[in-house]
Amino acid sequence: HTQATLTVDSEMIKDGGTSYDVVGYIPGVHHDQQILFAGHYDMYFTGFQDDCSAVSTAMSMAKSMIDSGYTPQNDILVVAHGAEEWGATGSEFDWTRGAYELIYNVHPEWAEKTLALFNFELSAYDTGDDTFSVTCVPEYANLIKTLAENDALKESVKEFKNGLNVETYDATTMEDGVSYRGAGVPYFLNTTDTCSGTSAQDGQYTWTELHYHTESDNEKTYSEKFMKANIGVFGSIAITIDQSPAISLDFERTCEDLENSFDVAYASEAGVDIEAWNKNLANFKEKAKQMNAEAQDINMRYAKQATQEIYNEGKTYNQKALSMFKKVQDAFIGIEFSSN
Repeated sequence: HTQATLTVDSEMIKDGGTSYDVVGYIPGVHHDQQILFAGHYDMYFTGFQDDCSAVSTAMSMAKSMIDSGYTPQNDILVVAHGAEEWGATGSEFDWTRGAYELIYNVHPEWAEKTLALFNFELSAYDTGDDTFSVTCVPEYANLIKTLAENDALKESVKEFKNGLNVETYDATTMEDGVSYRGAGVPYFLNTTDTCSGTSAQDGQYTWTELHYHTESDNEKTYSEKFMKANIGVFGSIAITIDQSPAISLDFERTCEDLENSFDVAYASEAGVDIEAWNKNLANFKEKAKQMNAEAQDINMRYAKQATQEIYNEGKTYNQKALSMFKKVQDAFIGIEFSSN
């Protein structure tokens, strides 16, 4: 029942500021495909974790590639997004404006050539987990399972008692990746407590509940263990994608999600033709199975003999796979905007 007086002298001026997206390039052997490393640089207070740590992670991945002498097959772009912490004035959502403008209005052609986005948030704090987990779109989930025995990736998680968790978290709407996903770019994200959905239990509060957007988001929260693991794990995944002519987007996983989320009762009430739905889903499953087989065949043949001809087959396949990914986003994934 204590009363207090709050005096606020800040002023919000519509259209009164400009934010910039900053982009750096590591040229690849080929320039018609690319991979993105990203984080946002705008912040509250010092924003040590949210999101200076993420920009550092993206730049460290790029620096590691350069220092090691690695020549990527595809262009590597390092992006520091602006205006993640504030969006369009009067909108319901106060995030990811800079990423939205970049992928939709400045470089819409990126959506047709980006094999993967690696976006980072709060990437240097200790979640307290004994297992290292990955967040990604469902179509990339099975790639993590296949990489479980990758030597470089295993080395990156050696400080985690249980190693790598091959069951990934689904991407959410809490960061810049949501704008890219809507445009048709598949992506990965380091796992934070905002992604995994954990909350306070028995008085144990999450980092987000204690530090998020406050002055206590500072260097005292730094975890070298998690920072290095994020650089190593996602750097290894990026190199795997870069060296594979055909991307490993698994649309059979998409079909599983559609099947598991379909509610017959709701569908019947809404007047959905369930028989037609099941028929079309079965057709989609068969198409997805064929695409997986095609990608595996291209990559296996390329591993035996890395010819330009097989590489070009991969590029043609990637265009088809990214087009399919965009169709899935348009048909099944979306954000409902409201004027309320």
